Amino acid sequence: MVNDVVNEVKQKLSIVDLISRYVSLKKSGTNYKGLCPFHGESTPSFMVSPELQIYKCFGCGEGGDIFSFYEKIEGLDFSAALEALGEIAGVEIKKQDSSFTQGKAILYEINDVAAKFYNFLLLKHKAGEVGLNYLMHKRKLDKETIDAFNLGYAPRQWDLLFNYLTKKKYKTEDMLEAGVIIKRSSGQGFIDKFRGRVIFPFKGTDGKILGFNGRTIFDEQPKYINTSSTKVFNKSAFLYGLYLARVNIKKLGAVMVEGQLDVLTAYKHGLRNIVASSGTALTLQQLAQLARYTKQLVFCYDSDLAGIKASMRGIELAEREGFDVYVCPIPAKYTDLDQFINDDRAGAVQCLANPIPFYDFVITTSLNSNDKHSYIGKNKIISEVAPFLNITKNSVILDTGVKTLSEALGVSEESVYDVLRSPVSGVDAVVTPQNVVSNTEPLDKGPGYAKNRKFPLEEYMLALIMKAPLGTAQALTHRLAKKDFVSEDLQKIFIELKSYLTGRKRKFDIKNFASKLDVRLAGITEQIYLTDLGKADTEETAFMHELEMTFKRLKKEQLRKELKEVTVKIRKAEKEKDSEELKSLVTKLKELSARLA
Repeated sequence: MVNDVVNEVKQKLSIVDLISRYVSLKKSGTNYKGLCPFHGESTPSFMVSPELQIYKCFGCGEGGDIFSFYEKIEGLDFSAALEALGEIAGVEIKKQDSSFTQGKAILYEINDVAAKFYNFLLLKHKAGEVGLNYLMHKRKLDKETIDAFNLGYAPRQWDLLFNYLTKKKYKTEDMLEAGVIIKRSSGQGFIDKFRGRVIFPFKGTDGKILGFNGRTIFDEQPKYINTSSTKVFNKSAFLYGLYLARVNIKKLGAVMVEGQLDVLTAYKHGLRNIVASSGTALTLQQLAQLARYTKQLVFCYDSDLAGIKASMRGIELAEREGFDVYVCPIPAKYTDLDQFINDDRAGAVQCLANPIPFYDFVITTSLNSNDKHSYIGKNKIISEVAPFLNITKNSVILDTGVKTLSEALGVSEESVYDVLRSPVSGVDAVVTPQNVVSNTEPLDKGPGYAKNRKFPLEEYMLALIMKAPLGTAQALTHRLAKKDFVSEDLQKIFIELKSYLTGRKRKFDIKNFASKLDVRLAGITEQIYLTDLGKADTEETAFMHELEMTFKRLKKEQLRKELKEVTVKIRKAEKEKDSEELKSLVTKLKELSARLA
């Protein structure tokens, strides 16, 4: 059974060991923490529990078990993750063990047949002449490039491919799952998804056709259509052109562009280390693909800062994943690499052969775009560059960048560092945990939560109770009440926790406690248990201080809630001229105010 195989893999693989392949983890109490691999951060908020075999990022919200992590980090579906982790764990995965693995072969087969059909129409059938004319004359591609990438053409007929595949005895439901046909808008019958478009097959690194991109040649909208996610295709993990570029990327590094035609034109002109994100923002999964072949990455996007800022997320990810990031700035008169190469091949080749280190490019561009002699211009330059310098983990790059700015602008290095340390460095500054200013009053100068309200107060209180010494936890649950927790879910968890701890002789056991809850509440509880307590996770004194401060704050929040309710009632009593009720409420208001003080 599938569940048996899944459980066996979980038992044999440590989630800490697996995640440590991708993330540097440090012990934090009973858990481990590190920088989240799924979003940019400089303060660790990614927690891993060896006890529960789960992970949780308190920054971006990503969480799950060993399988969900591997799926996301490698860009795989569940079946592929199960197969891969089964191999690592030494567990034999049989096809019949998982329904997820069934049907993948037929999708590959349908994609392959469709690709050959479209390619035949493009090159050898009268119906494909319009597509071939577009590719060879308007886009200036040659026969070698068309053959290398298996390009094709889908005529404007409604159901040409559908009928062809039907005659080949393929099932309609399999065609739908492969994404090559769609239901008619009327709900009756089926039509080809990519009709009236030149076809760019998406080929995986194993040579199999994963899906397709279709570009209209009739000025229809949308201009591009992609295969949706299937058992064999995940767009966020796919890089167009990687299949043919792998060998050259190992030798020359990778050049990242946005569209398929950039890759095709570059290939025609002998530039064969080019890959495309196919119009999507660069993802961690795509970088993981590239990292197998190189750590040098050149971004070839628009040449102005706005264009670079648009790709900031990808650059930030690449920086954090250890890539050496460069920029090949396309001259402003060209819209993309495709046009640049076709109009000025020598210039494009020269640009790609001599990319500019990313930080040099940003600084130089800003210096050339602003008045570096005026104080307004100086401030704008530093503010523009600061967000980019703030993402680097390399102190040499940071110090060099600061020094360059200092000398070019005639200001002290300390002044530049002051801008970098400011809560928000420039209009488009990268927001990190350090420069986010909380709108919530901190508890005090405590070591953990009290110092940094990173987690919701009520959840944090429950996490502390679950990790407290048994006697302390029991006493605390009796000092608290259901009304101290606003969330209905947290109220239920608190009631169950109080009942679980009452009369208990052994220390709190998260697995045992979670097993007594329904599935949804158990999941919430396990995530709460993963909360990072900072020093309080390892130091008893810090923990007890944190516990007391959080308890006081929770009680104060409850008092503030009651005060607000009484204030509303006082206004009502005044409006209704109910003197007796008003007198009683004022007395209660004074009492609550005194307690709050």
